[in-house]
Amino acid sequence: MQANASASFFDGVDGDPERPARPPWADVAVAVAFASLGVIECALREGIRSRGATYALSVPFFVAVALRRSHPGRATIAIFAYATLLTIVERVGRYPALALHTSAAVLLMPYTLLRWGSRREIALGVAMVTVAFLSSTLSGGTAAITDTIAAAVALALPATIGASARYRAIAQQSKIDLARSRERESLARELHDTVAHHMTAIVVQAQAARVVAAKKPAAALEALSVIEQEASRAMLELRAVVASLRDRGPAALAPRARIEDISALARVAQDGAPAVEVSLEGALDALDPALQATLFRLAQESVTNALRHARRATVIRVRVIKKDRDVTITVRDDGAPGAGRRPGFGLAGMAERAALFGATFDAGPDPEGGWRVEAVFRATEGLSR
Repeated sequence: MQANASASFFDGVDGDPERPARPPWADVAVAVAFASLGVIECALREGIRSRGATYALSVPFFVAVALRRSHPGRATIAIFAYATLLTIVERVGRYPALALHTSAAVLLMPYTLLRWGSRREIALGVAMVTVAFLSSTLSGGTAAITDTIAAAVALALPATIGASARYRAIAQQSKIDLARSRERESLARELHDTVAHHMTAIVVQAQAARVVAAKKPAAALEALSVIEQEASRAMLELRAVVASLRDRGPAALAPRARIEDISALARVAQDGAPAVEVSLEGALDALDPALQATLFRLAQESVTNALRHARRATVIRVRVIKKDRDVTITVRDDGAPGAGRRPGFGLAGMAERAALFGATFDAGPDPEGGWRVEAVFRATEGLSR
């Protein structure tokens, strides 16, 4: 994340930093305040030859303050070019200061440039500020070395603060984007775990209905009924996940799965589809809801994988047992031994879910035949109610 923040320091997280299209009222208010102080200075300060002309020459500085956030690059370059021009005129024509002291409001511009400017604006703006500083220094605007140092600090300090504020904003946005990315990854996994299970059940029932349609119409109708139910559940869960991706408004999420929902995975063997047997043992209802949901997703994904990939399987056994302080979930099928299953998103997702709880996870061919998925969780007090 630090590398991303550094790489995007000048351009923000997704391009140029967000800035208002028009001058914010706060910037206009600050500009008006400085302009009002300029009127007071122009009226009370002694030694001004032409008060009207002096004030008029100071107005661009106040305008730059008003435009500093909506046009940070252009305002900075223009006002420091203007300041350089005034300095040259003062030195060459031997005029007294042509602008008011209140025009020092321009010192806000280096902060603004580093905080909201784009990469190109920062490069050009810094160059223009440097030219203005050197022209003032070399022309005798700051006779003493202490004055030169003070002028350099007056320009560098706001710029440093602006750069720091920019970096903090980018780092914060990077954290937000990372959290969003992880949340979307979690939702994608949730979508895979839930909808894929229903789609597998639909495919299995459709295949069974096609086989028995001619000889057993009643069985075919029953399979169609199951397909309808599974499709309706899939649509509900799909809508819940999609709703949670919306940026605005609360998402109407489905209730979190619990241990007892694992029992709903059980089914009898039918027309070539293996039976699913579920066994729940121990005080599982007392587990933390997050752990219960994880156990359900592991069971659901394992059953889905077995229905898809187990060759010649007749039964899939799901067992969840709490013994002492351990909770073990095991899903086995009796499919053909040695059936290859390449690791995919499902297995990776299950392993990551288990890792979140510090559990051990193992998936592979069962020595007794078929495929086995097993995870062991530590039901510590932090996971129990």
